[in-house]
Amino acid sequence: MEERTQGADGTASPEPARCCGPEAGVDRETGPTDGGARSIWSKTAGRRAFLKGAGVAGAVGLAAWVLRSNRARAAVASPSSTATRTDASATGSGSGWSLVQKPADSATGTSSFANPTAVGNLLVAWVTSNSASAIEGPPGWTCGVPGTSSAQQYVAGPAAAVNGTVSQGQWWFCYNNPGFTAGTSFTWSGPSTLTVEIAEFTCTNVSMVARPSDFGNGFAGAVSSDSVSTGNNNTHMGDLVLAGFSHTMDSAATVTWTGPSGFTQLGTHASNSASHHDSSWYQLAAPAAGTQTCSASVSTTGTLDADGWAGSVVTFTEPVPAAWPSVVSCSEQNLVDANGYVLTQTMLRGLDVQAVPWGQSDFEQMMTEGAQIFRLVIYWYNSGNTTDGCLQPTNGTSVSSAYVEHIDETLANIAAAAGVNNTTPYVILNFYYGPTSGYFPPWADGNGDNNTYTYTTHGQYITEYLANRYGNPATTDTYNGASTYNPMVIGFQLNEPAVDTRDPDIQGNSQVTTMLGYQATMTDWIRGSGGNAPAWIVLMSAGYGGNAIYANAPGSGQHTQTFTSGAVNPLYGHTYTPVAGPNFGIDLHDYFLGVTGGLQTDGRNATGGQGSSIIHVDDSSFPSYPPTGLTSAECQIQKVCYLAPQAYYCSPDYANCPFFMNEWGWAPVDGTHSMTGGSEWVSDNMPEYVNAGICVAQEWDYNTSQSSDKFAAFPGTGADEVGENGWQDAANTFFGYTLNA
Repeated sequence: MEERTQGADGTASPEPARCCGPEAGVDRETGPTDGGARSIWSKTAGRRAFLKGAGVAGAVGLAAWVLRSNRARAAVASPSSTATRTDASATGSGSGWSLVQKPADSATGTSSFANPTAVGNLLVAWVTSNSASAIEGPPGWTCGVPGTSSAQQYVAGPAAAVNGTVSQGQWWFCYNNPGFTAGTSFTWSGPSTLTVEIAEFTCTNVSMVARPSDFGNGFAGAVSSDSVSTGNNNTHMGDLVLAGFSHTMDSAATVTWTGPSGFTQLGTHASNSASHHDSSWYQLAAPAAGTQTCSASVSTTGTLDADGWAGSVVTFTEPVPAAWPSVVSCSEQNLVDANGYVLTQTMLRGLDVQAVPWGQSDFEQMMTEGAQIFRLVIYWYNSGNTTDGCLQPTNGTSVSSAYVEHIDETLANIAAAAGVNNTTPYVILNFYYGPTSGYFPPWADGNGDNNTYTYTTHGQYITEYLANRYGNPATTDTYNGASTYNPMVIGFQLNEPAVDTRDPDIQGNSQVTTMLGYQATMTDWIRGSGGNAPAWIVLMSAGYGGNAIYANAPGSGQHTQTFTSGAVNPLYGHTYTPVAGPNFGIDLHDYFLGVTGGLQTDGRNATGGQGSSIIHVDDSSFPSYPPTGLTSAECQIQKVCYLAPQAYYCSPDYANCPFFMNEWGWAPVDGTHSMTGGSEWVSDNMPEYVNAGICVAQEWDYNTSQSSDKFAAFPGTGADEVGENGWQDAANTFFGYTLNA
């Protein structure tokens, strides 16, 4: 919630540049009052995933990388991320999978459809060869599924089966296809011999399909059959199942194929007298969930080869909403539920809330205003209240049972309010430990470090405690007689992880990679045997909430930054990275008004830290928006620059992961100063958030009194800059902004 000024080497100055949050004296003892707010705004559906009316973003050439490669978010027909509650008795239903068309099989590596493809449909191709040479595909197609066999988030390996040097088969996919004209050629190249079988499939919400639900490879030698099975137990009943087989013999001969039971043949090359043959098969609806095993055999007079068989099976779930609350994961730049249904078709909007706890009526009020997601602020320590105001007031393996009960009660109140409001909210846990003093445990802070290195030294037990209590399906912890495991809690993050000169591993230019490394250690605690929360998303930050994660990013206005950018997959090589991909997102906080002088830059320094020319929200020298000396148009250009490093990092050109804005805030009052223009600031920000690809944005914070929290989102009737319903004008603008195209 706080950023510090930084020197040229990127290290923190001794004192914070501003103080804008719970450290300002939020009343955590008495809790809120019920203001009975009712929203004056209607909710909207449909994610705008293209540039349209983005203020003046085009003036600085907001590049194509801010658009979604995961086109599941673009041009989806109708489903809203907020409109329908999908509880156990009201899950979404679909039409099932169907085959639209398939052309004749190709033995040349090039194929085309006889009819135009429908926009959004899933295109598939089974590509085989009698060599192990690398196969290159046409633009827009991929054989990648989430994996961790390289430093990339998405790799080709799991969808490609290669046996020795004589037989390979690969499933290739074109997700959310743009609508190809009849006769458009698709060419695969590499090996001298290539066979291709392509097809077009559709289902309800097919444009959301962004990856297989499961996959597996199988190999065999000089035998007449091969068997392949999915490997992760993630297939749902009703999934589309695709199975492909490549078979190479030592002599040329025709073959007769027998496919998997219950499957229909998609294509084959069998009648030609050759040494290499293949076949592909499909099943429109898996008869049961779980592991799918597919077997095929050949009848032939040819001589079999010791490395003759390579097979691959993939499954796809029709993306209808899963029952709420569902396990949520990252799929490229989106968040998806257990069915692969894209929850972030439109940007999810929410509020930061503290574990006071707020009552059910407060959460009903927040959801009525439009909140779809919450970041629950959990204090590691609180010098103002060590009884029930923080989690771990003393060292060791003890926690404050009273504070844990506050967390439990908060989660229960969110769930109860969701039932009343017919909404489907989710929660991210925010572990608050500073960077200011008073929130960092003195027993962990003997040297006055207040930094992330010290957290990695002392924070393992408490991190694993939270993960095990709320993210472990097998936890033995209970609250009111029920398990505390809660799939409504989807992720975890450190609040604005701080850099300090005493960190032994940090030099100015390596601070980003070191900070991400610390958070990767945190991830191992969460997902390992101590935390046992393997499905949790981890939210990672470059430092202080506002530091740049990518040096000299396109659109940032920077050209001479010297720091090392964050790795494309900061979790690469970590033991507990799940098979579905690294499952992380990048978080940026926004209290940025502009840069003095009107320059087209993000105002950060050489090592990516907050530069002295940046104007923040609560700067009493600039009590209005736009700040004196800047126009609204100039501020929008600078906001694009400010978002650019994280936007590029999260883009398909780099890490291809979700971009979160888990904290932005407006302070109508700052001591004796009135701050004006918050609604205009938010209105200018929102199109830039959308075009930067932000999938979640949350306001700091829900509170009912500006006297205790100048950032209070709901200070009630009569407070400064408040609308007729008691909410800040800035909050009304935030939740009321129309996101659909």
